[in-house]
Amino acid sequence: MSPDPMTHRGIPSPYVGSRPYHDADRSLFFGRDDESSALADLWRGHRLTVVHGRPGSGKTSLLRSGVLPLVRGPAHRVLPVGRTVLRSTFPMAALPEQDPHTFALLSSWSPDASPIRLSGLSVGAFLRRGECAPRFGAPRTTLAAVDQAEQVFRGPPDRAPARERFLAEMFAALAESPATRLLIVVRDERLAEILTAAERFVGGSIARFEVGPLRRAAAIEAVVGPLRGTGRALGPGAAERLVDELRDGPDAVDPPLLQMACRGLWEADAADPRIAPTRPGPEIDRALAASCARTLAGLAADHGVGRGALESWLRAASAPGGSAREIPTAVARAMEDLHLIKARDGRGAPRYELRHPRLAAPVRRLPRGRWPSPSPDPSARLETAATALSDGDHGLARWHAEQAARLCREGDLRLLAQIESFLGDVAHRQGLPVAATAHYRAAAHLYGALPDSAAVAWALTAVGRLKLAEHDRAVEAVEELWAGAGRAPNDPTVQTVLGQALYDAGRPQAALAVLGTVLHRHGDTPEALRARGEILADLGDSAAALRDLDRLDRLDPRDPWGAPSVRAARALALASEGRLDAAQRELREMAMGDGDSGPLLWRVARVQELSGDHDAAARLAVRALAASGPPLAPHARRAATDLVNATGIPSAARATDPAVRHSGD
Repeated sequence: MSPDPMTHRGIPSPYVGSRPYHDADRSLFFGRDDESSALADLWRGHRLTVVHGRPGSGKTSLLRSGVLPLVRGPAHRVLPVGRTVLRSTFPMAALPEQDPHTFALLSSWSPDASPIRLSGLSVGAFLRRGECAPRFGAPRTTLAAVDQAEQVFRGPPDRAPARERFLAEMFAALAESPATRLLIVVRDERLAEILTAAERFVGGSIARFEVGPLRRAAAIEAVVGPLRGTGRALGPGAAERLVDELRDGPDAVDPPLLQMACRGLWEADAADPRIAPTRPGPEIDRALAASCARTLAGLAADHGVGRGALESWLRAASAPGGSAREIPTAVARAMEDLHLIKARDGRGAPRYELRHPRLAAPVRRLPRGRWPSPSPDPSARLETAATALSDGDHGLARWHAEQAARLCREGDLRLLAQIESFLGDVAHRQGLPVAATAHYRAAAHLYGALPDSAAVAWALTAVGRLKLAEHDRAVEAVEELWAGAGRAPNDPTVQTVLGQALYDAGRPQAALAVLGTVLHRHGDTPEALRARGEILADLGDSAAALRDLDRLDRLDPRDPWGAPSVRAARALALASEGRLDAAQRELREMAMGDGDSGPLLWRVARVQELSGDHDAAARLAVRALAASGPPLAPHARRAATDLVNATGIPSAARATDPAVRHSGD
């Protein structure tokens, strides 16, 4: 949601309202000292610590403002807080296909690293690469945290297998990196799933820590502490009256409700030096109503929803026994994240009610038609777009990004370029290469006006990769990638993609020269090793191919998009060396699945041909000719067609396969 910085006599509000505390808010964070110390001890002492609680209980605030300051220091390597939602505006089509959650997590743990250094790494490989040398005989512990882990579970149902693979990879990393201590923050409703995934790898070394409401004394400290040094004062007993007005039962206060009330009271009267009310009920109602109105105004602007509709939904949720229905999913999640509503228990379509009964009276007195106008913030709108893309809502992601572009001021060239790059990512995710190419080109043009040569190179690399994936467009891809390579002559990824394009365009020796230069300058760059090893295997230089692919295996990169193809190349090299049993074993261990990769299927076909199974080789060649993800390069298509024609595959199979009919004409 767009930020709304409110001040009193030039002093920013010391109360954060509906958002969580961040690292910079440490001086404003009060009431959780004991919990901060206890959680810091658990994190340091257990391989896995799971922090859970209901939405808005203060989990993120406790981690960022309470625990992190206690664990930072020379005794530990403390990574930045990790997220599973990508916030980068890097053109993702420029990189190999990979799991978005893994890439998002590694990018947040290492925000200054080049994306190519993270591309293809598993969580375990990343942690091992950063392990510090032992100090006085003991390894230095790495403290890593993942906040809002429930976001992994968002998105369409067909993402479930990818989600399970990511969770398995994340928890398996603890076994691969014994010096790592991992802390996971998750909402209660996803706790069981996180624990089930973790127990398989971690066993009994799991600590659980529940974050609940503030106790009365802690809530009073959370009211009083932030006011110190602001010039505003509390009257005798004022903090106690405020807390008691908001209290649930004898000793529990909802943190977001307290923050919303305090911020509303802070902003209520600029001439009044008091922050707490003398008449708690009516004054707190007005403060909460003002906070709700400000939050709803931001939601309406961010999601393009009429304010009247938001009021109606919220009033329906505030009615006795009522609930809000038919709220768009993205809007409902935003209202839940901002602590206005919560999902009701039960089955069927989601229904929502007010987060807290104390909001009912303030919601009924919302100032109709007199909501504050939020300050337009295109960067915040782009952040909202990134969340929508992570949720799999491509239409909403595109709409938010387009709104962000409209909010940009003249001269905001970098932000406009980032928005165009993001729109390219959206189109790429949707499988729209023409639209993606147009957006990446627009981004390259804007980056060129800054100028930012590296960013131009990456945008052109994204265009080149898109063309490389299309049938018979390798020559165009080479042209795009030459242009990008000229902008970034020392960037290993740009040069590697150029080498791949040269090979697919039928220029294998030029491809090997480019890839050899990359490896000479940058060492064992995984993608360059992978590309050169596959090319060498295809060309029949089996000994050199095995040297590259075995080096790649020792680096242990995570590469689900290319790993079957790499193993097929290794199987082909082994078969070419006459090691047929080893080649067949490699194929058996390879997860080929349905197989829509032309190069993968063609390599397997060649292994079967070398093994003497000519019928299987021909049938695999037919599939390779029909494959599109990616298709065979022209020179490989000719060889596959020759194999099909020479092997005597039944004419019916050829007649029903358009790829074979076309290539044999």
